Amino acid sequence: MKLIRKIKSYFIKHELHAWRDFCADKFDLKFRKLDEEVLLEIGHYIKSNLRESKQVGNKRHRLKEEAAIACPSLDQLLPVIRNIINTDYRETSAESVLYNWDFQYFLQEHKQCENTICISNALRANNTPSGNCIYPLATIRKVNNVYYCWNHLG
Repeated sequence: MKLIRKIKSYFIKHELHAWRDFCADKFDLKFRKLDEEVLLEIGHYIKSNLRESKQVGNKRHRLKEEAAIACPSLDQLLPVIRNIINTDYRETSAESVLYNWDFQYFLQEHKQCENTICISNALRANNTPSGNCIYPLATIRKVNNVYYCWNHLG
């Protein structure tokens, strides 16, 4: 029993989550590969759904203000997002072939941190009927019309 708790605490600490019943169909914006059209959809989603936050950082969710990339406009934020997703894609696409995974990126409003959008990747093993691993790539907030982006890839 202690081993299971240790494993769960590791996954929670690094914001890796596993859901047996995860279904990407419930997300408005999901994609497998980033292109210019998808990047514009991401920009539209952020513009339509991200509300102003009262503060930049959030200690409870490990969003340190000094680690954020400040972007004065959405046009300056989108290349940052592109770089983060493309970095993950290069690694994930190669490993997905090697380990027989399927993956899909998606955007959603952060469930526990209001006025925050999270871009995540969901991995699913093709050779088993269930089991998913989901991890965040980037978190985005807006304060005083400045966008702040946290890169979670390390």
